[in-house]
Amino acid sequence: IERVGRDLSGALGTIVAAAERTRQSAASVTASAQENVKAVEIALQNLGLVAKTAEGHAAAAMQVSASTEEQSAACEQMTSASTQLLSGSRQLKLLVGELRTAAA
Repeated sequence: IERVGRDLSGALGTIVAAAERTRQSAASVTASAQENVKAVEIALQNLGLVAKTAEGHAAAAMQVSASTEEQSAACEQMTSASTQLLSGSRQLKLLVGELRTAAA
């Protein structure tokens, strides 16, 4: 009976030691999982900042595009006005030439 008692005591000691190692491993896994959760939360925050920055850049690009279109329209108007001025200038030159001929 003593031998069986010692064997049971040894087995119980082994079980207790294994249970302690399991508890320590579980604590380590829990700590690692908590660190992973924190890392994911930080990544989500950073992704939110990246998305906001991208939205800002997209809005700025749209404004630049609109400004470019306005400038292009203004350039077309200036070209048209320049063409009209050139045409008027030529007509005026012809009239002045005709007046000189008529005066001579």
